[in-house]
Amino acid sequence: MNLRLHRMAVATVLTVIVVTTLVMLFSDWVGLRYLIGVAYVVFVALAMMVANRRDFYFVGAVLALSALVVVLKDDPWPILAKAILLAAYFSTFLLALNMLRDAARTSVAVRRCGNYVIAQPPGRRYAALTAAAHLFALILNYGVVNLLGTMIKRSNTLASSGGDMRRYKIREQRMMLAVMRGQCTMVGWSPLSILIVLTLSLIPGLTWGTLAPAGIAFSLLFLTLGWLMDRLQWRTPPGVALRMPAAKYGFAASVLPMLAVLLGIMVLVVGAGRLLRLTTVDSIMLTMPLFAMLWIAVQFRHLGPRLMTAMVGRRVAQWPMGEFASSRSETLILSNAAYIGAVLAALVPEDAIETLIARFDLPWLGIAIVIAFIIAAVGQIGINSLVMLTLIGSSLHHMSADGLPSVLLAIALLGGSALSIASSPYGTPVVLVGGLTGETPEKIGRVWNGPFTIAAFGVLCLYLAALDWWRP
Repeated sequence: MNLRLHRMAVATVLTVIVVTTLVMLFSDWVGLRYLIGVAYVVFVALAMMVANRRDFYFVGAVLALSALVVVLKDDPWPILAKAILLAAYFSTFLLALNMLRDAARTSVAVRRCGNYVIAQPPGRRYAALTAAAHLFALILNYGVVNLLGTMIKRSNTLASSGGDMRRYKIREQRMMLAVMRGQCTMVGWSPLSILIVLTLSLIPGLTWGTLAPAGIAFSLLFLTLGWLMDRLQWRTPPGVALRMPAAKYGFAASVLPMLAVLLGIMVLVVGAGRLLRLTTVDSIMLTMPLFAMLWIAVQFRHLGPRLMTAMVGRRVAQWPMGEFASSRSETLILSNAAYIGAVLAALVPEDAIETLIARFDLPWLGIAIVIAFIIAAVGQIGINSLVMLTLIGSSLHHMSADGLPSVLLAIALLGGSALSIASSPYGTPVVLVGGLTGETPEKIGRVWNGPFTIAAFGVLCLYLAALDWWRP
């Protein structure tokens, strides 16, 4: 099969998965389950035809765990069917966010806001960049690294640094770290974060409304720590700093449209959830394609109703071959991680956590700190935080919500994941920054961001202690 035919096949089955999943939000017809199950199996088969080593790692784990279910369980097929449905569900979630990312890619509001924060003077530039990366990551996820990173490369020229190569490299390092740290802390509270969604699905009785306040505080702590470390590490003597090229537009024209977009997303998600009685995740999957189409329509409003409608239709028609097919590997990894979580939930004994707690006599705080450390540490050898969160979280899935410190454990899972994302040389943001700067991922994650990771783990431990002390 040639490359174009392969992309068309992948785009087709992913479109079937997305449409079927959305229809299943309102219908329990069993035929839809068979359709989505077959489509997902076909997608995995197609994806493995051009798989990389990481893809084989995930699929190998899926096959091994599936074999264990068949061998160990008397009735394995309902377990495997449920795992496939969950994998398809998370595939749709990711692809719904990709539709929104496509709309953001051509948005003037996104470009203006990015250029504005980059143009800030040195004293405010880090804070503006890390805050912008944090907010943009709600929509673009890892795409914010490419978006702001490219803007940084365009704006931070050797000429703007007065011909001083050292100053040029320092500026680049500071701004890239601001973007990385802003992006990775988004996982603490964003309802659009895949890690948040997975955490909510694995910890009994936990809702986004319960987790959000603690997650927001955790994100603010990490963002503030990054700013403080930047100020302490790179103190600029008075009169030495050179300004970046001035922003073309002011605060109102640059920032307010983007804030309106973010507010519109939140209002639409919450409103649709309450009106249609959907969970937050279901509401996101349903509304993000609609919001993306509306956003694209606004971008083409100057063309008039007829041409505007045609342009929106053209962009939507490009989603399968563009956003869906291009996300093949990412979708495969995410869906396989969800599948692994569902299978492990069936394989892990219900009293596994209780047994470990009794054996080592650790309090919940100790368990939370160990969880965060393990997730951050194994990321350094290439074990994805999504996999570790799934492996650990699935053990909690069987436990009763009564007496379970859900928020404490969720922050441990998410905090460890944030540290792994920010420091692992195998993490997507670190690899992207390495490609933009020409530095190795090992240098970006461990040398540039190593001190922050160590300090942030200490702050995380103190925050977990505070949560444990304040919980009922």
